[in-house]
This record gives sequence, structure tokens and C-alpha cells, in this order.
Amino acid sequence: MIAFQRIVDAFRAQGLNVKDNGHGRAAAQAPGHSAADLSVSIRDIGEQVLLHSHSDPTDVVLEAVGLTLADLFDTPRGATYEYPDNRTVYRTPSKQFRQSGNTHGNSLFRVDTLANASIVYVAEGEKDVLALESAGAVATCTAMGAGKAHLFDLTPLHGKQVRIIRDMDAPGKAHAAQLVELLDGHAEVTVWEPATGKDAADHIAAGFTLDDFKQSHSFQKPPLVIMLEKALAAAQELPANDVIATLHRQLAAFTAAEQPDHLRDFVDLIPEWMEWVTAPPEMVRTIASPWPEVDEVLNGGIQPGKSYLFAGRPGGGKSLALTNYAAYAGMRGYRGLLVSVEMGAMEIMSRIMADRSRTSYSHITQRRLDDFELGRVSEFATDAHDVKLKICTKTPITVDEIHDIARRIKHTEGLDFVAVDYVQLLKASTKSMPRQEQIADISRNLKVMAGDLDVALISACQLNRGAAKDKRPPELSDLRESGALEQDSDTVILIHHPQINDQPTGDVEFHIKKNRDGRESIVTLDWQAHQARIASRGQA
Repeated sequence: MIAFQRIVDAFRAQGLNVKDNGHGRAAAQAPGHSAADLSVSIRDIGEQVLLHSHSDPTDVVLEAVGLTLADLFDTPRGATYEYPDNRTVYRTPSKQFRQSGNTHGNSLFRVDTLANASIVYVAEGEKDVLALESAGAVATCTAMGAGKAHLFDLTPLHGKQVRIIRDMDAPGKAHAAQLVELLDGHAEVTVWEPATGKDAADHIAAGFTLDDFKQSHSFQKPPLVIMLEKALAAAQELPANDVIATLHRQLAAFTAAEQPDHLRDFVDLIPEWMEWVTAPPEMVRTIASPWPEVDEVLNGGIQPGKSYLFAGRPGGGKSLALTNYAAYAGMRGYRGLLVSVEMGAMEIMSRIMADRSRTSYSHITQRRLDDFELGRVSEFATDAHDVKLKICTKTPITVDEIHDIARRIKHTEGLDFVAVDYVQLLKASTKSMPRQEQIADISRNLKVMAGDLDVALISACQLNRGAAKDKRPPELSDLRESGALEQDSDTVILIHHPQINDQPTGDVEFHIKKNRDGRESIVTLDWQAHQARIASRGQA
């Protein structure tokens, strides 16, 4: 645990908070974050440490505490992996490999641990195997990376449940497919994917467990193929007529089999629907907004599993609407994640504090609160200790990264909504495609996230400047850079500031132009930018 102690000491030397969880596990404060933000995971796996930052890029965190990738290993040479047949594999910190000893051996790595295991995880590399072992798995791999599985003795895997954890690249997929083929008929084989990152080590480093791997649908046999295989196996050495009869029985059993979860008969759904529609108020997950007149149009408020879009021109209030909503929902016990690519944490906090304490936003940003204002802010701060709102200001950030962060929160603490400010500033997963296609891909993935995690997804986006130039209310066609933003949203709210004689009226209008749960409408609210808030009519 030389590297583990070195890393823990480096964080503490910078005055950062480190929580040692024992057994070679620790959580550390990320540089530049609060002492309560233990967002850096440190895990010893033998001769090497897995380090993962949930806030800033890992290499940036290492540099901030005066470390390099070489410091993640017990020795500057890297790690050494010993095989039972005297093959030795060497890995340098820069991920270069060489071998010595019995380089033509056919033994699996850690094969001596497999005999008594009913479930064995098969990864692509030795580092992945050690990471899986640190999470409680029995694991193995072949040497020399992807594509070489046919050179190794796989018989220790026969008769076992084999869970292949594939690397998320083309060679990783090919390697998994080769293992599936070689083990076909000898073991019960399934293929799984990491919840985040490229491989099993990334998954474990990020704090995910063995139960969090996702089964890969690319390697699942069609049910009809499985049925035919079973029928043929049962029909061996039977007379021809019996073979036909066996096939008929298997086909009848297949067609009468239980339907998959996503396919339900209408009549069977009636009792479940009656229970759903008569649920008591405390069981209904609709999240009210700060604006009752908006909730009325949205059938009670924001719904989990759906996607909402606030669109406005620069300075029009789209970010304000998001922070107002997130703070309001958080104050009422809903768990949320607010992701801002545009603002830093202190600016977000200033807006929320001004809004919820009804204090001058400019006085807060200038840090010149009088005693009365400081009292109001302090009173709200005292009442806000139970607010379950997490704020992420990582930039740049992709939707996949947001999805990973949200999934982790959902699994560990629960999550009701994700607010993203704003769409056009998110980093595209693929830079090679045209900008309009990038925005469409981002929009689609945000929609998928809402359904996958069963959370309300509220995003902000910019409008084109055409409406402002023409001095007209915005239309759906003004959504900047992609029509997919409208298509993927269940509700689109366009923010408009009406004027009289070219002067603002002090009102702000929410033009609800698309609403899958109700009617289109225009809701007029009070523009109270001096307190960083959009207020319902009649609110103080």
C-alpha cells in the first residue's frame, strides 16, 4: 500500500480533507472544492491505486496535489503480474507492456482462485481483474490483451457462470465475442458493460459495485434461437417422428412463455392502473414549481421521466428559471442535481440565496450586505441544511458524464430531478459531426437520461436572435441550432419580456408552446431580477 499512503499524504499535505475508509479505501476533498465534497475516490488494488475524481478531470486533480500517473504505482517501474505457469507481465505507468518467463504458456491469470467459484468475471486485462477482486469478485483474464483468447486454456471456466466484462471499444467487443464463441456449450456466459468509463477498472474506480454492471444486449441470443437449441439438444438420438414432436412441444412452450416485462396485456394492467390513479398524495411524485399558475397548465407540476425545456435569449431568465426551480424543489425535500456549464458555484449560490431570502442580488455579489440583509440570508441558510440539492460546475462536460454522475446519486441517495444549464454549452461526445447533429445528439441523450433514471430533466437553451430583432414573441422555430430540441422535449417554455413603447413592463411571460400533458398557454409572471427570481403574481 505504498502508493495508497503516498496519495493520501499528498492530499493531506495540501490541507485537503481525507476520509480513510480502511482496507485500502479513501475519499478525498477535490482541490478547490469544499471540505465536505469528498469527490475523489482512492482504492488500493495491490502495487497500484485506482484514483477517480467525480468533479474535475483526474489528471488535473493529480497535478494540483503534486502527483503524476507514476505515483499511482508502488514503484516507478509500474506493476508486475505473475501467472501460475511462470509468465510475468510488466505494465509501466504509461501503459506499455512487456513479458518474460514462460511467454508461450496457456494459463489464465489468477486461475488458482477459480476452482471453488460458481461465478467468475472475465476481464480484458490484469488491472481489471485486480479491480474486480477488490470489489469482492473472483476474476481472471487472458494475457496479451484482446484477440488472443484462443491461445489459452479455458477449461477452468467450464461449468461456471461466466460474466465477461467487455472493454468499451471495437477490440473489446471482438474479444468478448471470441470468448462467447469459445465457451459456447461449456459455460453459462453473459456479457456485461461498465456503468462508466472504458473498462472494469474505470467502473470500480468510480465507486460502482458488481451489481451496477449493465448487461450488453449485443451478445444476447434471440429467444427463438435458445428454444431451438434446447429442442435439438433434447431430440438427439430420437427417432425422426419423436424429433418433430419434441420441436412442436418446445415451440408451444416458447409461444406460451411469460411475456417480457415491457409487453403487458391491457386487462392485466387494469388493477395496477387503479392502484396508480388512486394513490395517496404522499405517493405522487409530481414536483411543484415556484409558479402555481404554471403548474396548473402542466397538470400539477414537473413529472419524473419527462423532459422540460426553458428557452430564452441571453439575459432573458432561462438560467434564473432553472435555479429558482431547483432551489424551490430542494427546499421541499426533492433530491436534485443542478449542472451549470455557464456559472461557477458562488454565482449559483448567490442567485439561490438572493431568491430564497428575498435579498438584493447586487448587494450579495458586491458582498456589502447590511445587518438586516445578513440576518435574512443567515436565517435562510440555517433553514436550508436539509436541502438535498447537489451542484455540479464541471466544464467542459458531456451528457454521458452527467448521466454517470446522476446515476451514481440515484443509486446511492435517490434523485428526483436533474437541471442542466445550458444545452448549447454541453460538450459533444463526437466532435466530427456537424454542430446541428451534435445538438441533436445531446438533446436525445438528455431525453434518454430522464427515462433511464426516472427523473425529471429540466434544461435551458438559447433562442435565436430573430424574435428580438423583430420585436415579437418567440416561436418554437427560434430554438437555436436544432429542431431536435423541440422534438425531444415533453414541454417547451419560451421566455418572453413584453414591452410597451420599447420599454420593459416588468412582466415576464412563459409561452408554453408545447405541452404533451395539457394545453398551450401564456403565463404572466413578475420579473424580479433584483432578487434573482421570477415570481408568481402576488408574491411578496
